[in-house]
Amino acid sequence: MASGDRTATFELVYNVTFRGGYAGYGEPDPDARDFDRYETILSGDLGADDIQVDSLRDMLTEPSRAENSYHVVTVAGTAILDGFTITGGNAVDQEGCGGGLLNRYGIPQVINCIITRNAASGNGGGMYNDLANPILVNCTFTDNYAEDSGGAMGNSRSAPDLANCTFSHNAALYGGGAMHNDVDSKPNMLNCVFIENTSRYGGAMFNFGSAPVLANCAFYRNRGSDYGAGMYNSFGSDLVLKNCIFVANQAGAYGAGMSSNGCDLRLTNCTFASNSAQNGNALAFSGGQSDVELRSCIIWDGAVPAWIRDHSEIDMLYSNVSGGWPGEGNVDANPQFVDADGPDNIPGTEDDDLRLTLLSPCVNTGDPDYTPGMGETDIGGNGRIAGGRVDMGAYEFQWEIYVDDDAPGDLGPNDPSISDPLEDGTEAHPFDTIQEAIDVAEDGHKVLVLAGLYSNIDYRGKAITVVGADGAAVIEASSLGQPGDGVTFHTGEGPGSVLRNFIIRNKSMAISLNYGSSPTISNLTIVDNDFGIAAYENSDPDISNCIFWNNRDGDLFQCDASYSCIESGAPGQGNISVDPLFVDPANGDYHLRSQGWHWNIRDESWAYDNYVTSPCIDAGDPASPLYDELITMPRDLDGVYGINRRINMGAFGGTPQASIPPPNWTVPEK
Repeated sequence: MASGDRTATFELVYNVTFRGGYAGYGEPDPDARDFDRYETILSGDLGADDIQVDSLRDMLTEPSRAENSYHVVTVAGTAILDGFTITGGNAVDQEGCGGGLLNRYGIPQVINCIITRNAASGNGGGMYNDLANPILVNCTFTDNYAEDSGGAMGNSRSAPDLANCTFSHNAALYGGGAMHNDVDSKPNMLNCVFIENTSRYGGAMFNFGSAPVLANCAFYRNRGSDYGAGMYNSFGSDLVLKNCIFVANQAGAYGAGMSSNGCDLRLTNCTFASNSAQNGNALAFSGGQSDVELRSCIIWDGAVPAWIRDHSEIDMLYSNVSGGWPGEGNVDANPQFVDADGPDNIPGTEDDDLRLTLLSPCVNTGDPDYTPGMGETDIGGNGRIAGGRVDMGAYEFQWEIYVDDDAPGDLGPNDPSISDPLEDGTEAHPFDTIQEAIDVAEDGHKVLVLAGLYSNIDYRGKAITVVGADGAAVIEASSLGQPGDGVTFHTGEGPGSVLRNFIIRNKSMAISLNYGSSPTISNLTIVDNDFGIAAYENSDPDISNCIFWNNRDGDLFQCDASYSCIESGAPGQGNISVDPLFVDPANGDYHLRSQGWHWNIRDESWAYDNYVTSPCIDAGDPASPLYDELITMPRDLDGVYGINRRINMGAFGGTPQASIPPPNWTVPEK
């Protein structure tokens, strides 16, 4: 820009694409693109002398900014701006809007841009849209200021589309520290985050006669000195929010999460937690009747989460509300978040985890009539309705239950010093026995069992998947009890009852089936038992990719297997009856030997055998997915020493510890 000409601007001309972030001349690869390493800056600092200010408001009066451009970028049509930092705008002209970017009537695409340290004496310190419909993707607005409204962005009669954008540390004196939507604006926002923005009304967002639609958006630690730290909505605004969270926002007077005056609100699967205000920690309604509909929400914000001073009506159903709320399906019970306050007990920090735990009363208790849209996800990016009915709140529980035998035991009188009172099946607080997980699991759940030693389990008729993870888990006889049956299917289980990736040893019976059970059993190593698998009363299990070895009285009774190594021999497609060549069975290492690579459990690295390769490598069902098997060993990315093409037999087949065959490996004939 020309020094001293405050009207100088980067004008986006029609139908032209501007891309920054390239290495440029003098670099080994001039066309290399890295936004952080090769920052491309569009600056309004004409004198190149801007100094940092203590308060964002001071940007308007700081002498070193007195010569700055009024608008760093202007646009009045279609253009693409990709990969730039826009900074130094100081809109104190007659426009008083859009210090960083002024957009009148335009439909630009703004992608991968940072809009920072811009100011306006009126609206939209970072960006101002007037009768405009911009598209913004992967953009960050930070440290922008407006003397009136919309510290980061001001919209008037505009309909911007925003996806994956972040608004942090922006401020406005009057309304909308991050965003102000004025008169018939209709912003559409997906996966956007508002952090620590401040204003008098609407610390993060002020909506005036507008109709924003938000999905999967988060509001953290915003501050409104009077009304609505997260949002302030007024004068006929019509809002739709889905899968959004409001955490640790603070308002001086009313509605820390959201304060509304004469508006229509529809909130679905939203979560409010740890917000604080003098009146209405989560929601406040004053000065005009609002019509409010909440479905499948969690409002866990103190004894009076919603405060009403007018004639507003709240139709709330199938929601969890602290202090209670009338309506079908509503409850008042601790939602049992994974970790609502983080390890430092400061709500609203990045350590917060508002996902639901297995035993949460919000799981499978949302609106029973709710049908998710095509491709709809929760705020964490996971699909909705994972367990048969939508959950309450912004996160859908994903039905993975963790088990780790090294986890502290249940809280009890014998030794509470090593107990875990929070044991709930989450990854942070796993159960220490498989049976505990099965007992709380429901159909469709997955039980992930970390490597270790475990006792007998009974599926009890549940259509669940129990799978060994992080190295095969072992089910074996306890030194304190009778061997018994390792796994029992005695309640008519069907194909949806799945057992995979276990070693079962030293049992009377590895697996026993009764009452017409037909579970799916794969990738087990069944060794050193009295008997392998026995099926009674018309039970018909689907058994594949297993190894049966050194079972004293036999391997299979009244059932068949396929693509398995069976010492006693058995008909069936792909079956073999040859030594599986375990690495060190005497010491419990049932990995498969290979001239390619096998996993060495002693030093947790890859090793190889000089002369032998297990016939069980790449011998599993060719129709089975490889799951987590490595295609090549990490140090052998070109596959010089062997490539996996089929799943292995045995407990490590389908896991990252599956042995890799040598080059040109051919599975031996049975």
